[in-house]
Amino acid sequence: MRNFLCLLFCCTILSALQSQTPVETPSPGVPPGYSLTVESFVEHEGIVGSVDFTGYTTYRVYLEMQNEADFLSCISGEAENPMILNSTSSPAWYNDEAFGAEVGAWVNSDVLSFFPELAYDSWLTLGSTQSSEGVEVNVAVGEIDLLQEFGSGENVYVNDDTGTAVYTLFPCDQNDLGSCDFAHGAFAGDDLRVLVGQFTTQGEITGQMQVQVFVEGQSSQEFRGVIPFTPYAPELLVPGCMDTAACNFSEDATEDDGSCDYCSCEGDAAGYSLTVEVHAVDVVEGLTTYRFYQDMASDDDFLSSVYGNEDAPLNFNVSTSFFN
Repeated sequence: MRNFLCLLFCCTILSALQSQTPVETPSPGVPPGYSLTVESFVEHEGIVGSVDFTGYTTYRVYLEMQNEADFLSCISGEAENPMILNSTSSPAWYNDEAFGAEVGAWVNSDVLSFFPELAYDSWLTLGSTQSSEGVEVNVAVGEIDLLQEFGSGENVYVNDDTGTAVYTLFPCDQNDLGSCDFAHGAFAGDDLRVLVGQFTTQGEITGQMQVQVFVEGQSSQEFRGVIPFTPYAPELLVPGCMDTAACNFSEDATEDDGSCDYCSCEGDAAGYSLTVEVHAVDVVEGLTTYRFYQDMASDDDFLSSVYGNEDAPLNFNVSTSFFN
């Protein structure tokens, strides 16, 4: 069971009246296809229960995954991998002071029918919107109380060495995934996504979270990494070379894919040539020593390598064998 606990040193929350800037792309350790997306859940017009939500929108944030058995163990943040939750409005989001909860899985299901505004409270979660759904979600807090900071309705910045995490335990036997109910909220399930937060706000939301995922329900295949949400849009990523000095620089590229080529530029051969000179004759009887020189166009040109590959072979042809 210990293997299924989130690493609880992963975060602490600091209140931030000024928003922090999320990273633009996920951490290198996050596999392709795993992303956080923001969806508009309800665009409000008028009063719900006793609250006037005019001008508010309730957004939901989901972790998109790749396999039905993928399991979201925790969301967190810490000094090197902060959790950032921003809104452009003040207060940042709506919090129900009477019956609300900072974790969706803690919302009292019995109260919802009497206080319908509670359905639009703001919270974090792991796949559950209310207590009756049976997902046990816990919070391990560090030096600053995450629940208090989130409940204040202000932007949140988790960057402390101690750490805070919202986590849940694996609900079945990992050695017998057939015993698992993939309808459990923290599994990706049929729709390949897990709900991680709800925000009712008059502004636009941005942020990032560190996630821990057991791929295919296996702790041996877990990964951890920071994933941003809004304005990050994985479907808009364009791989390519982003170095303007490269021959294949792409103005459209938004993600450098390591394909930069510096040796095939059209027209770059002007002023560059290869010279073969006789260096010595009969130092070894009957043999001539030649030297090859790369001629450069500028005195600050630097020859970094000599290479050959399938597209540009490196060939040396002589009429006899070499002396070694």
